[in-house]
Amino acid sequence: MDHSGMGHGGMDHGGMDHGAMGQGGMSREATEGDSHGMAAHGQGKGPMVPMMCRTAEHVDGRLAYLKAELKPTDAQTPQWNAFAEAIRVSGRKVAEFCAASKEERARPAEGEKAASHGLLEQLAHMERNMTIHLESVRAVRSAAEPLAAALTPEQKKIFDETMTGLMGFGMGMGKM
Repeated sequence: MDHSGMGHGGMDHGGMDHGAMGQGGMSREATEGDSHGMAAHGQGKGPMVPMMCRTAEHVDGRLAYLKAELKPTDAQTPQWNAFAEAIRVSGRKVAEFCAASKEERARPAEGEKAASHGLLEQLAHMERNMTIHLESVRAVRSAAEPLAAALTPEQKKIFDETMTGLMGFGMGMGKM
């Protein structure tokens, strides 16, 4: 069974593809000077924010899918619970960030229209975004390591395949 995602409407749909992450969160267009650049992705917030926000919306369903695929034993339950909680906490932080970002975009900057925040505001927002992302990655990794160590070889294969599909390149919430 291919565990890299569930297809339309599942974990592959509407998730977070971190192809842009290697470029500091900026889209290919933004890094190559396309006139649409960062502004084409939500007032200069880059493509990461909308993707992170979509990712945070369905955490419990994605965890239920992963748990059903892994079938953790009673002995593995503490590691599973710690991992699931790390994912949930990360999802809540991302959801809070997304709500604040939405409010921020709705408020006009002093002397400007809401749609045209300056470079410094865009960079500050990107920094907050990346900081939240890095903290989430670290928390999930810390919980994933003991879980992975407790899994059987077959479960580990499922975990690796599923989480690689869910996590993009393994640094965020991926295609969850």
